[in-house]
Amino acid sequence: LGGTIDRMDSQGDTFRIVDYKTGGTPKRVESIEQLFQPGEQRAGYVLQVFLYAAMMCKRQPLKVSPALLYIHKAAAEDYSPIVEIGPSRKKEPVLNFALYEDEFRERLTLLLQELFGAEVPFTQTEDTAKCEYCDFRRLCNR
Repeated sequence: LGGTIDRMDSQGDTFRIVDYKTGGTPKRVESIEQLFQPGEQRAGYVLQVFLYAAMMCKRQPLKVSPALLYIHKAAAEDYSPIVEIGPSRKKEPVLNFALYEDEFRERLTLLLQELFGAEVPFTQTEDTAKCEYCDFRRLCNR
């Protein structure tokens, strides 16, 4: 697994991981479990920045705080790029990813075992529009 972190910075006891987004809208995340449920409503950007946070959590001693900076929303006075999690009335900013890390890693491990496990056969998506920009469409003959 890998990726490119757009920005990392620190202030005080917090190490912030920022992923810049030029479009789209933030999706509400109620739980770690929700990040691993398939479907159009999955918050893929949050899954991405949480993956970065999980990688960096073990590499330095500061609290890790994942953030998604939506450029087109950043000028608003009340905007915060810090990822929030929880039901709409109880959502909390993720100021210390370590509080979520164990559950995130557990669910990530289960997903990877399913993806690479021989007992689960590969199936193509039924939504061929998703294949339009897929790097692997030639392997699927689409």
